[in-house]
Amino acid sequence: MSKLKSLAALAILAVLLAACVSVPEPARAPAQPTTAVPQATAKPTTAPAPAATVTTTVAITSTSTGMIQPQQVSIDTQGLPYSWQANLVAATPYDASQPPGPKGLPQHIEINFGVTDPKMQQPGDPIMYIIPVDAYRQMWDQAGNPSVSNTISKVYTWTIAIQSPPPTSGLPALPPEKIVGVNDLAVQIGRAKSDLESASRSGYRFVGRWAQDANPVTAETRLWYTYQGFTNDSKYLVSFFYPVTTAKLPKQAEISAAEMQKFNSDPQAYIKAQAEMLNKLPPSDWQPDLAQLDALVGSLRIKGMRQSGLHDVVWQWTGSTYQGKQNPVANPTLYEVVYGADGTLRVKADCNNASGTYTYNGGMVGSVRVTMGPSTLAECGPNSRSNELIQSLMAAQDYRVPPGGGQLQLNMPAAGPVLSFKAAK
Repeated sequence: MSKLKSLAALAILAVLLAACVSVPEPARAPAQPTTAVPQATAKPTTAPAPAATVTTTVAITSTSTGMIQPQQVSIDTQGLPYSWQANLVAATPYDASQPPGPKGLPQHIEINFGVTDPKMQQPGDPIMYIIPVDAYRQMWDQAGNPSVSNTISKVYTWTIAIQSPPPTSGLPALPPEKIVGVNDLAVQIGRAKSDLESASRSGYRFVGRWAQDANPVTAETRLWYTYQGFTNDSKYLVSFFYPVTTAKLPKQAEISAAEMQKFNSDPQAYIKAQAEMLNKLPPSDWQPDLAQLDALVGSLRIKGMRQSGLHDVVWQWTGSTYQGKQNPVANPTLYEVVYGADGTLRVKADCNNASGTYTYNGGMVGSVRVTMGPSTLAECGPNSRSNELIQSLMAAQDYRVPPGGGQLQLNMPAAGPVLSFKAAK
C-alpha cells in the first residue's frame, strides 16, 4: 500500500514540473525586405567644389545587372487577333551541322503570339525576340563565325540612317532561326512609331521576303513585316516578324504563261518592278495595316529600361578622331561625363568640375544639346584637355551608343571631330 502511495506521489510531482515548463511561441516569419529606390539628385545651383569627382546613382534593375525578365515586358497588340506571352528562353548552342545553315541563340526573351509555350511556335506565327547583343556576338565569334557580329553592325548602320534611295533587297536581319534564304525583296522601308516610354526607339522596319529560289511575288508569298532595332540602352537586339499581305498582289493561278516567261527572262528586273509597285502602296493597303504594326513595336515597354542610351552612365573620355587621325586621352578617368535622366549634366574635366543641363531626342542614337552652367576654372597644367572637353560637349549635336552599350560617340557639326567615351566599370 505504501508503495502505491509513493507511485502516486511521483506522478503528481511530474505533472507539477511539466506545468512549470513554458512552451515557446512559434517563431515569426521574418519581415520581407524592402528596397529603397534611389532619388534623383537635385539640379545643382552652385559651382561644384574643386575636388573633381563624378558620381551617379542608378536604380538597380534586371536591365543593369542581368537578363531582362518576362515580367518586365509588355506590349499593346493594337487590336490584332493574337494574345501574347513573354517567355525567357534557354540558350541553344551554336550548331552549323544542319541545313540550311548555322543557328544558335543565347538566353533571350521571346514574345510569342497565339501560343504561350515557345516550343509550340509555328513557322508562320508572329514573334518578337529580345536578344542580348554581347552574348549573341560572343557565341558566334567563339565558334569562328563572324556573321552575327557583322549583321549586328549592319543593323546598327541602318538604325543610324536609312539609305536614300533605299534598296529593294539585301536588308540585314536576325536571327536565322526565323529567316531562311536570301532577302530578295525589301519594300516599305521606314521607321516604326515610338514615344518616350518605348523600349526600342531606334531601329527600322520593312516588308521583306526571304527565298532560296527566285519566284514572282504573289498573294501566296510569305511576306514579313520586319523590325530590326535595339533597346534604348543598346544592350539588346529587338527583332519582330509579323506576316502581312496585300490585295494588290496577283494570285499564283492568275499569272499567265507570258508573264512567267517575262519573269524567267530577267527575274531580278521583274522582282524590282514588283517592289516599285509595292513601295507606292499606302500603309492601309496592307493587311494588317503597317501603321498598326508600327504602333505595336512602339508600344514595347521594358520596366527599368532607360529612355536613352546616354542616361545615368559614367562616361569616360577616351579620345577624339578627326579626318582619320586619332587623338587618345592619356588617362580617361580624369575626364568623366554623366547625362542624368533628370536632364542634368555633371562633368569632371581633369582638375575642374562643371554642371549644366541638356535636351535630347532618341534612344540608342539621337540628337543632344547641352547648356553649360557653373564650373570651376582652375589651371590643370599644360597637357590638360579640360577646355577641349567642355567646349566639345557644348558643340556636339548627335550621339550614338553602339550595340552593347559600353561606348558613346559624340559627333560635332560639319563633319567635325568625333569624341569617344567608354562606360566606367
